[in-house]
Amino acid sequence: MKTNAKIDAKKVELQKIYLERLERFMSLVELSYALKHAPRVIQKK
Repeated sequence: MKTNAKIDAKKVELQKIYLERLERFMSLVELSYALKHAPRVIQKK
């Protein structure tokens, strides 16, 4: 039974890491989309 608890703890830890990475990835996708579709600002020198 003890090994099951260890496995569950590892699963939870992995799931946390997975979720964190997924959230980071999605925010990157969101950012790149926003940058791609943002109105261009042209600076005159």
